[in-house]
Amino acid sequence: MSGPVAGRVADRRGWRFVALAGLAFATAGIALSVLGVLVFVLVGMALNTFGNFAGVTAAQLGVAGSTQCDRGLARAL
Repeated sequence: MSGPVAGRVADRRGWRFVALAGLAFATAGIALSVLGVLVFVLVGMALNTFGNFAGVTAAQLGVAGSTQCDRGLARAL
């Protein structure tokens, strides 16, 4: 779910914005999960997961955008 959303946002705002937003979501998720209240832990885990997958999507877009040839090879590495 977060991959397609991150891709659409990256088309509008750029992959660097998505990478930083993913990092912010993951950081907020970790902070919430430390509180120890079950609802906060669950929301924190969801934010952390969303942020991680958004960050991976942004990294793939950034790698693909950094080269003009062999984009598949660059993503695989």
